[in-house]
Amino acid sequence: SAASRGEIDALTLLFARHPMPIQTRMKILDLIPLDTEISRYEHLLPCFVQGSSSDGNFLLKAENHHSYCFDALQLFSHYCAMQQEEQFPFEVFVDELDKDYLLSNYRCRDQGCDANQSISREEISLWYLRRAIDIHNRTGLILLVRQLTESALSRLSVQILRGTEDNGAVGHVVYLYACAELLNHILVDKMKESFSFDFWTATRELFTTVLEFCSMELSTAVPFILESSNS
Repeated sequence: SAASRGEIDALTLLFARHPMPIQTRMKILDLIPLDTEISRYEHLLPCFVQGSSSDGNFLLKAENHHSYCFDALQLFSHYCAMQQEEQFPFEVFVDELDKDYLLSNYRCRDQGCDANQSISREEISLWYLRRAIDIHNRTGLILLVRQLTESALSRLSVQILRGTEDNGAVGHVVYLYACAELLNHILVDKMKESFSFDFWTATRELFTTVLEFCSMELSTAVPFILESSNS
């Protein structure tokens, strides 16, 4: 499939032309190779917006570093405008008849969508958490873990400086991001020989512990924390 081959342009075209439940989109995104740079498919990552339709939303970054949240129809319209201004690398629509037909389908779909069927913040958080852990376990690329969890926080409306009181998957994403950020900084400094090998080893073990914690259900995580604090 296009996803398993890392063909992001083809996936962008698929998501732009064919609205689908966000759960389906996440299953397709799971097929993207884990060592793929997050920036290549960041615009396709799932977002949580309270009261949004079951198709979910997309967060796009502009050249001025501002971010824009689009629903599926707005995303298609945005790409159409970029194509007409010759600012898009491929064609989202073939001609005006094709564009009008797709817009009509979008509007009909929106009228039939039930906001009560939208996915929860916890479900989207779990998707990010599982993918981040898979990236680490299968590639060992700490930078990609940090990039994915950072993207997750902006799409889950979490402000890292304020922290979170969420004990579920959202809180785990925050913990994983903070630890990956720390470890990534240490990796850079380690290359400059600013840290000792023992310090690096201790930090790496801490990160492994955080990964283990983030993989647990809450009922298991609490005894794990108590046991770790006493060891």
